[in-house]
Amino acid sequence: MAGGIEARIGAISEVTSSEGEGKPCPFCGIINGKQEHFDIAENKLAKCVMSLEGHPIIFTKKHLTKLDLDKSVGIDDMLAVFELGLQLVPIVEGVYNATGFNIVANIGESAGQEIPHIHAHLVPRIEGDSGMRVVITNRPRKRDFPLMADAIKSQHIARTSG
Repeated sequence: MAGGIEARIGAISEVTSSEGEGKPCPFCGIINGKQEHFDIAENKLAKCVMSLEGHPIIFTKKHLTKLDLDKSVGIDDMLAVFELGLQLVPIVEGVYNATGFNIVANIGESAGQEIPHIHAHLVPRIEGDSGMRVVITNRPRKRDFPLMADAIKSQHIARTSG
């Protein structure tokens, strides 16, 4: 692709920074094939790609901005997000040489949700890093994102296709 990896990451940044009321959803752009991304894995209801911060991010394939537990809206989708995340945890720990992980889902603006589409961050951790913050100290370089995504993807395929 013309422009290389930095151009691809830059294109993702432009769309991601434009979320909000009446603006395009970056996750829907990925699902609809209009947004460049680095695929990692997916199941029937959820998809995982490499985030701009250098860790996997998992989101619902259906555009859901929040859960409605009274009406059972989004429950199966959110369970699919966490199911996929839990399948990827041991792989992500190995690829990142992590000693732990956080699965972080902020549901609602008051909880810190910035993109109005249900998603969860799968954040690898090492001893002595920044704790619950999503920013990771051992984050890969942007040029390594496709390699990291491919490493996680290939190991996930190997684990689930047998």
